[in-house]
Amino acid sequence: MPATIAALGVMLLLLPGFLAAYIVQNLCVRRRQNDLDKVVEALIFSLISYVISAWLIGTGLPLSWQAQVGASGAT
Repeated sequence: MPATIAALGVMLLLLPGFLAAYIVQNLCVRRRQNDLDKVVEALIFSLISYVISAWLIGTGLPLSWQAQVGASGAT
């Protein structure tokens, strides 16, 4: 069950990128893309849209990396 929830979370994060890629594919005539090309393009468009929205709205990105400190104080 956690794997499916994690996959759903990744899909929700990539949704703006997939939407932007779909719009670009319908507006431009380009070569045929395989699945990896589509996912990489969605990652790029998602990153661009999240950075622009974070800059305009003033919020953080939806993902962040933080070191977790254990009981012994080591990371």
